[in-house]
Amino acid sequence: MELILNLMIFLPAVVGLLCLVVSKSNSRWLALLGSVATFVLSVILLCGYDFADGGVQFATVVSWIDMINVEYSTGVDGLSLPLVLLTTALSILIIGASWRID
Repeated sequence: MELILNLMIFLPAVVGLLCLVVSKSNSRWLALLGSVATFVLSVILLCGYDFADGGVQFATVVSWIDMINVEYSTGVDGLSLPLVLLTTALSILIIGASWRID
């Protein structure tokens, strides 16, 4: 499940870079597909979250720059998970609302 959270973070960035190299009509579909995929991943995360346990779950901690003690650290708790779900749902609506903008 930690992989799903990391995929949710990096998938929009990868899709955004792909949108730069495809045509305008294809980039709209690609952006919509990427946002729907991110939303589906957030729903999977919600289904796997143990609300009885609480606390930070799906945590990832990776040492990045050892010399200055920099780490890549992610995780969600009971407050941030609904906000992640809301953000991914709104991204679909925003892309849909901007569909006809030239």
